[in-house]
Amino acid sequence: MPKSGYRRTVDVEGSRGIDQEFENGSHRSKIQAACSNGVVQAQVEEESAGD
Repeated sequence: MPKSGYRRTVDVEGSRGIDQEFENGSHRSKIQAACSNGVVQAQVEEESAGD
């Protein structure tokens, strides 16, 4: 569940991993994660209005 004030704009879960995006109008967070050989590899991007 997103933090208060945020909404989930992308919600993809599959056998290869997940893609999630959240935004609140002035801030966006993007999370991508996958598991390879038992090791989780994740990437997080943060973007604020005006960046």
